[in-house]
Amino acid sequence: MKRTNFTATLLAIAIGSLALVASGCDKVEPPTKPAPGTDADTTDKDATADKGAKPRSKSKRAKPTGPKHTCNVCGTTAVFKTTSRRKDATCPVCKCSERHRLFIHYLAHGSTLLHEKLDVLHFSPNECEETALRHQPNWHYVTTDFMHEEDLSLDLTNADQPDDSWDLMILYHLLEHIPDDKKAMSEMYRILRPGGRAILQVPLEIGLAETYEDPTITDPKERRKHFGQSDHVRKYSIQGLRERLEAVGFEVEALDYLGQLDPAVVERHQFSGAFDPPLDEAIWIVTKPGGGGGDPLPEGHVDSD
Repeated sequence: MKRTNFTATLLAIAIGSLALVASGCDKVEPPTKPAPGTDADTTDKDATADKGAKPRSKSKRAKPTGPKHTCNVCGTTAVFKTTSRRKDATCPVCKCSERHRLFIHYLAHGSTLLHEKLDVLHFSPNECEETALRHQPNWHYVTTDFMHEEDLSLDLTNADQPDDSWDLMILYHLLEHIPDDKKAMSEMYRILRPGGRAILQVPLEIGLAETYEDPTITDPKERRKHFGQSDHVRKYSIQGLRERLEAVGFEVEALDYLGQLDPAVVERHQFSGAFDPPLDEAIWIVTKPGGGGGDPLPEGHVDSD
């Protein structure tokens, strides 16, 4: 959840890119020459302090090798960076990982959400997501985080918000951090308007028979050993997540959006992560019954890449 700062240029690129993507176009900016003195500058600046010593020959850092991918969030085409032992995971410019790029592609091509007038509450956004979504013309977009500075500071287990106050909530890789996730799901249900939706994702280990959690495990090293990350408190099973969401009243859809896409599109933007163990990468859409609102595009219908 570490935050980074982005330049105004990246903001403009991301907004322009998402707008073009939503209209069926891809924007790909050519890579720019790194400015001298920046981290991207590959020139070795070391110089000998001894005037009598033989100057060292200048060297260059090894350039990343491997296939190039195009980030559909900021438009960069480059070799993506390895993250948590996953090759080609992260865009080197906007830092979007596989799940962020897939989520933004879903919004632009797999749903009508960007075309709806919505009050949107985004919990703990990655900065590349926030940059892309902040100025969507149809959205009143608000960010929140309990531990980091955002528009609001909300505890999802006790959200200081009125009943029925939001049309859309976004919660990506959040519930696995919350000890009382059932209370968090109840609060999600309470503050969504009838017909309102939440889009969420958690790490879902394929083949896990039931949700595994143990509140007595509090040591970060032990949590990493048992739950895969030092600040995770459980591993969800697919059925276990569905049952908990349905128990508070949600209608639940696990959308295999990745499976709807042309494999060439998945490869171009590197949407699928090389997770070990493999994870289910479905986008979960939960709806509070009642009201109206737009629907995702019919299954199998995906706009151009």
